[in-house]
Amino acid sequence: MPDISIEPFQEGAYGTMPELYVRPEWRSQSVGKKLLDAAVAFAHKKGWHRIEVTTPPLPAFDRTLKFYEANGFSITDGSKLKKEISA
Repeated sequence: MPDISIEPFQEGAYGTMPELYVRPEWRSQSVGKKLLDAAVAFAHKKGWHRIEVTTPPLPAFDRTLKFYEANGFSITDGSKLKKEISA
């Protein structure tokens, strides 16, 4: 499970992941997606409305950005992406 912390905001608590790293030999095997799915399930269980993840500098890590966007995340500021969690 990724390292997730809890942050307050006007709509309630939300989770942040400072880093999600999958070793190169495990990439393209759905490991990252499974980790994100587990984080979303955890967030849903906790009643959070959002998860944010910090990314490496963009656009240098275009593949990373595409991975998160394919998994429902959108850019929230220069180095963070967010995913809204439905209640």
